[in-house]
Amino acid sequence: PRPSGYEPDELPDCSTPRPMTVAAESGAYNPDERHHAAGFDGAARRATNRELNVSRFLRCWLAATPSPGCQRTRTIHRGAIPMAVTAVTSENQENRPRSTTGESTRRLAVGIVTQVALVFAAALSYFGVRGLTEGSKNSAIGNAHGLLRMEQWLHIDIEASLQSLVLDHRALVTAANWIYIWGHWPVITITLVWLYSKHRSDYFLLRNAMFISGAVGLAIFASLPVAPPRLLPGAYVDTVTDMSTSYRVLQPPALINEFAAVPSLHVGWNLLVGVMIFRASRSTSAKLFAIAGPMMMASAVVLTANHFVTDVPAGMVVALVGLAIAFAGRRASCTRPHRAGVVEDRTGPA
Repeated sequence: PRPSGYEPDELPDCSTPRPMTVAAESGAYNPDERHHAAGFDGAARRATNRELNVSRFLRCWLAATPSPGCQRTRTIHRGAIPMAVTAVTSENQENRPRSTTGESTRRLAVGIVTQVALVFAAALSYFGVRGLTEGSKNSAIGNAHGLLRMEQWLHIDIEASLQSLVLDHRALVTAANWIYIWGHWPVITITLVWLYSKHRSDYFLLRNAMFISGAVGLAIFASLPVAPPRLLPGAYVDTVTDMSTSYRVLQPPALINEFAAVPSLHVGWNLLVGVMIFRASRSTSAKLFAIAGPMMMASAVVLTANHFVTDVPAGMVVALVGLAIAFAGRRASCTRPHRAGVVEDRTGPA
């Protein structure tokens, strides 16, 4: 049997004071009999319905809009006026037919296939840009020298001096290499899996922010290729290649864009991961890791001669722009008007 109250196709209009329990008021059924076994009291239920009507009208008059986390809230959109209906939602979910194990498995499989397909499409885009910039070595090195001249003018050309401080200490070099290698893609992958399983809304926010910032980065890589310090002749040492083999296993040379120094998406995406971990986790240690992770990566990309100092803030800006656009898109999807009388449970991406 369907629960008492309005069905999705007969939602109350804000201008008409109709009770939530229509069937009870019209005598179609007796709430005392229906809920006797569950211990519900009919008079108390009707009083609760009257309170819900008052709350509904207050929300109509205030024209409340959903919060940025509206994807976690079941809402009704009546014209442009959304209203939270927690009581009806809980009732409907109690009486909604349970999904079978097969249906849940199929839904999960479709979700995984969709996410893998999106990542594969992003990888194809990356390889395409790599092909466009592969023959631009002279241009990339020239742009790198121009960037160095700008840093010299700003008195921030400290890459060589910083690296010289750690080159004589193998433990510090190894630590910088490991942070650069294992602190990026493995951390991103683990975070995405955790968010997808525990905080689905935050997963889509992080994924969209990475896609948007990645697209901005790809456009910059194609239009302004810049070689990293390790490819320039001089005092720079490629510590990852010379003193480690893990990175070339994790990312073979054929899959690396050599001229993608500006911006540093290593730092930018680690910043996004840190923001989302800090936002979603309640653990103090996880929050500390979310703060320390981007800072450690910012140090590692310079100490390993994979990025210039100016690449670090550039990567952060690009990543935060992507996050802002993704967040604005989610807010727009939460507040846009829907067809009157439609109930939506927005737990998916914007």
